[in-house]
Amino acid sequence: MKTAWTNALARVHALWRFQSTDYNSAAAGVGILNVMEISMAKIEKNERQRWIEAVKAIVSSAQNWAKKHGWSAKIQTITLTEDRLGFYDVPLLTVETTDGRIVLEPIARWTSPGDGRIDVYGWPSLNKLMLIRKGNTWELLTEAGVRWPQAWNDNTFADLAANLNTAA
Repeated sequence: MKTAWTNALARVHALWRFQSTDYNSAAAGVGILNVMEISMAKIEKNERQRWIEAVKAIVSSAQNWAKKHGWSAKIQTITLTEDRLGFYDVPLLTVETTDGRIVLEPIARWTSPGDGRIDVYGWPSLNKLMLIRKGNTWELLTEAGVRWPQAWNDNTFADLAANLNTAA
């Protein structure tokens, strides 16, 4: 299965072969750069939209879980910027529990490890876990990068809400 990157590179290579017999190599180079810029812009726009939708889905799930437990959940819009994606708006979720506040704050699409990161932290304790996107799944990691033993779901969310603010 070809990715958008391999398709873009194939188009650039085809254009280069076509224009390489042209004696005006400067014009050929400009043509290749234009194709690459257009292709990269399309890839980045599509990737930005996929990331925004992934964040919206996680925030929506967590908001529903919070309501199920009787907690207040408020969504705000924040603006992030990344070199490859530009400026974009994503939701940030703040949940008020009986033990304190839990925040799901999107950090970036381009992260290491993974394909995106949302921080999950307690307030006022500031204890934090990282929710890392890997393909179409999400997993929790500690700040040290240790994998959390529970999968991201309603029960884990409730455990975090109860415990993130009680840990010293």
